[in-house]
Amino acid sequence: MKQTDKDQEVFHTQHAQVGLSITRQILMVSIQVELYDDVLDCLQERTLNMLQKHALKGLLLDLSHVPLLDYETAQRLEKILAMAKLLGAYCVIVGIQPNVAACMVHWNHRWQGMQIARNLDDGFSLLDHALCLNSDV
Repeated sequence: MKQTDKDQEVFHTQHAQVGLSITRQILMVSIQVELYDDVLDCLQERTLNMLQKHALKGLLLDLSHVPLLDYETAQRLEKILAMAKLLGAYCVIVGIQPNVAACMVHWNHRWQGMQIARNLDDGFSLLDHALCLNSDV
């Protein structure tokens, strides 16, 4: 792992290099690689560690560069998001592509309890709204 600064982290696996960045108490994970098992394992470990280490309140998962998603990978991503929720992070998925949406509906797979937004701007708006509401309680 290479630490670029306190708000960004890059990890390397056999298949890919993946970056995570922090902005406004939100961890943004933009997936731009094929999601092999080693990438998913590393993604899970780094995401959960960063959420806990920095006491982050939100997780934004950007799938806009993922053209296809198989069933097992979708389940793994959903589990990572569920783990993030257990750590207190409000989760939003953005950028689902048409082929991914079609596969999800075909499998009758739902992102249970997750908010979904069209793009990054909408995702940040959802998170900002949710985090403002939670801080008022």
